[in-house]
Amino acid sequence: LHFPYGVFYSTVDQTATDVNTGYAVTFNTTRAASDVSVVSNSRLTVVDDGVYHVKTTLQLASNSSSSKTVSIWLAVNGTAQAYSAHEYIISGSGGKDIANWNSSLALSGGDYIEVFWATDDTDAILDASAAASPRPAVASAGVAVTFVSNS
Repeated sequence: LHFPYGVFYSTVDQTATDVNTGYAVTFNTTRAASDVSVVSNSRLTVVDDGVYHVKTTLQLASNSSSSKTVSIWLAVNGTAQAYSAHEYIISGSGGKDIANWNSSLALSGGDYIEVFWATDDTDAILDASAAASPRPAVASAGVAVTFVSNS
């Protein structure tokens, strides 16, 4: 049996330089992978046709007291996927929230998935944190892409 998979994360903060602009989430570390890879820092690329489960986790943080809306969505081959968006509201300087959700997508070999985010306030970031006893470091973004079935 062959079940392609990839688990990737980012060890750095990710920021938005402009409000209401979509930014591809980047991943700089591979935890484990087989026939799913990160291309150009953000493109989660599959080798085999099939239905894939996508599990995304982003560590949202606020660097100022105002309320901020962060939108997150999936794109396949550069096209936003209908009804894949989620909105989160964070506030308070140092306030944090976890954007955590699942999706399934039918993909062809060579297709790529991207996770996008946008905010209405550039004081919202995807926050990576260093290890602090007793916990390990916190990734700013993590994603797992796993093969579910043939399409």
